[in-house]
Amino acid sequence: MKAISDYSRAIKINSEFSLAYVNRGIAYYQRSSFSNAINDFSKTIELDNREPGVYLLRGNAYYSKREYRQAINDYNKALEINPDYYAAYNYRSDLYSMMGNMVEYKNDRIMAEKLNLSIHNAQVESRALMYLRETLGHRVDRSSHTECSNCDSSWAEITRGSY
Repeated sequence: MKAISDYSRAIKINSEFSLAYVNRGIAYYQRSSFSNAINDFSKTIELDNREPGVYLLRGNAYYSKREYRQAINDYNKALEINPDYYAAYNYRSDLYSMMGNMVEYKNDRIMAEKLNLSIHNAQVESRALMYLRETLGHRVDRSSHTECSNCDSSWAEITRGSY
């Protein structure tokens, strides 16, 4: 409850402080006060409609209130802003499944899995580069990792998961 009152005070000081609205909305959501959360997320969107995460949050609040059409609309808007937004595909697929729309469910699951794999591969590559930098003692990046004789075999072992 303290977080809600703190964010409310911040909003009184600056009624255009969008971060205060989104954070208060999250606090309301965590307390299952979904209508208040939706109001704050809507105000955040009114102030800045370019952040897909706020549409996702508001969609989740609508989902929790069983207002499924509004939830899908917000997940769609999040994906319109960021077509590679894994979480929006993931939540929307769950909603489609629950509604019995198995074609859309399957399409979203496929996209979510592709994006999740891309995220995983990027994380593996990042860990591999960090390992190579620490092990080989010099700067290594993905495009120029062949600059040293040890890099080719090390890169292959790391990205294969042998390290």
